[in-house]
Amino acid sequence: MFENFESITALRLGLIDTQTVPSIGDVREHRAQAFLDAMPSKRILLSVDDIEAAERSPHYTVEMTIWHAPDRPSGLCSVCLAGAVLANRHPIRPDQIYVGPFDTDAPNEYATSAHWDRILSSLDALRRGYVNGYMLDDGRIPDEAVETFMTRHGPRDPDAPFPGFVPYDDDPAAFKAWARDVAGKLAAAGY
Repeated sequence: MFENFESITALRLGLIDTQTVPSIGDVREHRAQAFLDAMPSKRILLSVDDIEAAERSPHYTVEMTIWHAPDRPSGLCSVCLAGAVLANRHPIRPDQIYVGPFDTDAPNEYATSAHWDRILSSLDALRRGYVNGYMLDDGRIPDEAVETFMTRHGPRDPDAPFPGFVPYDDDPAAFKAWARDVAGKLAAAGY
């Protein structure tokens, strides 16, 4: 998706040195692993970066109800928050369909791993405003910590979206600001 920026980004992240000439697949593999290894708060910030990259891309359009699906007439591929992460950190092409975790026709082994499935599910919960679902689906945050965090910061109604949530489709800038705020709260809590 970001072929012009792949090497520059990898250099900045320290994933490659100037002596290395990596393939786009190698860079995405490093970016994917860095994303998987990131703390949940950092992963939110990276996913917001990925959605912004999709917004700028000539190959993608953001449609929060579609994971990763090409539209033949327009030539654009629609992506949601998790789909933008796939597009930027995964060896999936804009012409490949990915219908979500547990996709039996996933384009490669990354998309079918249990770890990716959990992470993509957590991002799907986040894009709908459910931070508790994001935290639980992440799989690395103890249930007690999720409960404590939600008691301090979350809604009174456990079935309600996290306070301040604005759907992306209503206001993309407000959604991204909300996600960054959630990331800050998670980071302050050590996650």
